[in-house]
Amino acid sequence: MIEAGVNRYSFYEITVGVQWEGEGIEEEIEQFFSPLPFVKRSGITHSVHIELKFTTTDAPLGIPHSASVPFSCYDLSIYEADGHVYLTDGLSIFQLDPQAGTGIVTLHRSFKEKSLLSKYNFFLIGLIHLLAPWGFYDLHAAALVRDEIGYLFLGESGSGKSSAALSLAHQGWHYVSDDALLVRPSADGVEALSFRKKFFIDPVLTSHYPEIVPYLEESTSREDKRFFDVESVYPGRFSVRVHSKGIDLHPNSSST
Repeated sequence: MIEAGVNRYSFYEITVGVQWEGEGIEEEIEQFFSPLPFVKRSGITHSVHIELKFTTTDAPLGIPHSASVPFSCYDLSIYEADGHVYLTDGLSIFQLDPQAGTGIVTLHRSFKEKSLLSKYNFFLIGLIHLLAPWGFYDLHAAALVRDEIGYLFLGESGSGKSSAALSLAHQGWHYVSDDALLVRPSADGVEALSFRKKFFIDPVLTSHYPEIVPYLEESTSREDKRFFDVESVYPGRFSVRVHSKGIDLHPNSSST
């Protein structure tokens, strides 16, 4: 029997409708949404801004011959053709129509064997394209809040953003994200929003913060870093957003 279903998720003022059909695919969808500040809704909402359809396949899928030269990032290739965007790891494909707010996710049977990081990147990069027409844009930065002032830490991968964010959360600061943010225009200027609630850290940091050990999730393919839910360790400190009138920027150029 083929599994199928429909769910609704709210994300700030955006509602995402999700349909799926295929064995084991509901588990993958739940895993996609779990690290994000989405709220699962029961029943039918008044309107859906983004529609996603998930299915599975045993066969490799092709990209249209008219597609552009691909842009590569995080072991993924991104193509454009006829107003659509195609995101692929070589077997699974996320076909996007940003202006229509629709996405078709076809997961190859091998997808379930991928690391959590690879799965998150596949979904998040596709979602970023669908959020752009609604005024949301991604920013590679950590964000924390203290005394109603937000601090953004900017830097390349490995520069110490997650380490600094974990240290400050441990000291009692509220956190928005360790390295993945969304920004959008607001009445006050710019608003920074959490795009991933879980932290992604090097397990060596457990020697300084042993309280996080029970909450580390499976290792990933990238430098054996691990995800963990900060809210489980430091409850009550998650801040979903910070406004520009209370933001201070800090370049973070060296690893900690």
